[in-house]
Amino acid sequence: MDISSALYIFCDGKKKIDKYGPQDGHPNIVGYEILKFLRERLQNKEMEAFADIVRGCQFLPYDEMKPDQRTDKSSDILGLLWRKGSMKLYDSEEFADVTDYDYQIDLDEKTFRILSLFEVTFTFDELETISDDEFMEKLTAFN
Repeated sequence: MDISSALYIFCDGKKKIDKYGPQDGHPNIVGYEILKFLRERLQNKEMEAFADIVRGCQFLPYDEMKPDQRTDKSSDILGLLWRKGSMKLYDSEEFADVTDYDYQIDLDEKTFRILSLFEVTFTFDELETISDDEFMEKLTAFN
């Protein structure tokens, strides 16, 4: 059974990205990939550069989505944005009510939240120092 997820990125008080992924949405896959991406940006002092990329993104209607924006995992959009920069992305809000896991990156509040039947929030300060084992331990405490 596939586990779906959605990744939301908030910046400047607005939802700038919502990316639906129909597969591999479990926190030990997608959550961990988001953790690794954010940790690398934080450790390399690249969060402001990432925020600038996010600020430049715009929404398109779903039917105008380009083939290179189709990804199976919601976290795949992070690498795509980092490699290609700001782009027009489709709005996947219509899938919001059907996902197993929601992941939220808030660049204003400097937090990463995972929501499902539970909710866990990490500050960016925590993400810089948390070990992979500690991250997974926090998640399994809610399952």
